Amino acid sequence: MWQSGTMTDLGVLPGGNDSVALGINNSGQVVGRSSSFDGDRAVLWEAGNIASLGILPDGSGRSQATAINDAGQITGWSDTTKGASHAFLFQSGTMADLGTFPNGFTNQKWQKGARLNLTGKTCYPQRHAPSPPHSSPRSSPARRSAGT
Repeated sequence: MWQSGTMTDLGVLPGGNDSVALGINNSGQVVGRSSSFDGDRAVLWEAGNIASLGILPDGSGRSQATAINDAGQITGWSDTTKGASHAFLFQSGTMADLGTFPNGFTNQKWQKGARLNLTGKTCYPQRHAPSPPHSSPRSSPARRSAGT
């Protein structure tokens, strides 16, 4: 992490050799992914410490945190035993399965787009048909509250 002209190594989980930071909130909490003995895991870096967020109860191995809001709610994705990637919301020490994204997207490319706003709503990219020929798809946010 780069702060006030100084780079800080956030570290890795035990057994890991790489990590990536993907989100930060105004309190300086950072989320992302770290390799570990157990595989790639969603992590939270806070006050110089790293903590694994684990995987979904039906998880098969990998997870990654993509965003954190100022309330400390974390979103990301976790693979399931059926081979699909599901979005999750991590809050109060619990990872809740939000399922797949609107329109049936289960591809991790779309899963990684999950973001939280300050009210705790989870925002997903929603794919639209390209406008002119040879253009790439446009994205606009779609919203979903936990439990809906």
